[in-house]
Amino acid sequence: MAVPMLTTYCRRCHAAIMSNARTCPLCGLSRPNYANLTDLEKSYISKPPSNTPERFENMINYIAASEPLFSQLGKLYLIYFRSNKDSQHHQNAFYIALASLVLFTFSAMHGIFFLKHFFIMLLILSSVYLIYDSIAFIRTAYSNYILNRLQIQSGASPYSVHFKVETVLQNSLKSLQALLYAFYEKPWEEIAKTTDILNEGSTFITATKAITAKIKKFAAISLETITLLWRNNVYAITSYPDLSYDEKINHLNIKIMEAKAVILRYCWFRELEHAYEFLEAHLKGESGRSTADDSNYVIEGMQLGLMGPLTEPYNGNLESVPYDLPFIMRYYWHQQLRPSSFPEEDIKAQYPETSELFESIGQVQNLINKLNEQKIMNIAEEAVKNDFKTETEITSEAHQIKRFSLYSDYLDIPKFQPSDAELLKQVDRLNAQIRVQE
Repeated sequence: MAVPMLTTYCRRCHAAIMSNARTCPLCGLSRPNYANLTDLEKSYISKPPSNTPERFENMINYIAASEPLFSQLGKLYLIYFRSNKDSQHHQNAFYIALASLVLFTFSAMHGIFFLKHFFIMLLILSSVYLIYDSIAFIRTAYSNYILNRLQIQSGASPYSVHFKVETVLQNSLKSLQALLYAFYEKPWEEIAKTTDILNEGSTFITATKAITAKIKKFAAISLETITLLWRNNVYAITSYPDLSYDEKINHLNIKIMEAKAVILRYCWFRELEHAYEFLEAHLKGESGRSTADDSNYVIEGMQLGLMGPLTEPYNGNLESVPYDLPFIMRYYWHQQLRPSSFPEEDIKAQYPETSELFESIGQVQNLINKLNEQKIMNIAEEAVKNDFKTETEITSEAHQIKRFSLYSDYLDIPKFQPSDAELLKQVDRLNAQIRVQE
């Protein structure tokens, strides 16, 4: 059955969402539909205020976006007032105003004319500063309250799982890199003359097994999470009404390259579980290389060198989605994709868990073919319309060209755009796996 595409998108991650969605099912942002925001909030998104006075920077950390601002002003003012470093001038003005009021009253009661006027001037000046600073305080609290409301994150989301997993993988890879360098920096040839190096090196082997086992587990979670996000990215690109066929085809081709890079990276993660075998072979003298040569062969061969792809900067944010999904070593694995055929069958035979992503890649490729066909049909239709014929002839010939509008004929929509409940179930399961494995 044909399924119409969603055409409302999250204002942060650009995922396709229901127009009345309270939260984005992919990134967890509250009130994700831009059209549902107030005019003031829309202006804050386009040009957020960035001139927060330094003296209020500590106070704004305590603003709760989920509570009315009016009920928080008293608490926020006390936090600001009690911060001696930030509110020194405010405190001085407050105490001067208080003292001036008392002394003015005293001098007025005793008829001390000169002092009465002096203290009333001090009271006015200090009160003016207090009013000025209070206005600045309220404006700062209000603007940051609006900004916080626009950034409320509701619970866990696929993107939060993804960024969490990428951080774990990055740290684990750096730990493995440091461990391998520490292993090969030891003079094993000299140590072998005085002690049993198998016992000496057993700690390194055990630690390597532990780290690579952790990488293997989180690589599986990463593959599943990225597959989920990638499908939703494809759905969003496909359903954008403002993108031309050429733009959709271009972006979808890039997404296919991205998915293949993810699969290559996953294969590499899985290959790392054999790292301990190289250490064992070296300790047993079976590698046939010196420690220095073996270090270069193993570490560089496993892409873990100090100048290797691990040095590639990674920013886990939502700035580039859905066109680019951020993951560590992204550019390196894109560069490893060969122009020739991709070994799909070999990878699926060795790692069956990649089959789902391969299936989705196939669907997207079919969709690209249909988009290319439709592009040609549109050109033909335009040519027919521009021909100098009668209106009846033009209408007749134009209707002979098949129209392509329902993408659900080519994409498995429930997989590319699962329901919010289904997404929540998947996220809960993935988070549970992370807690168990950490």
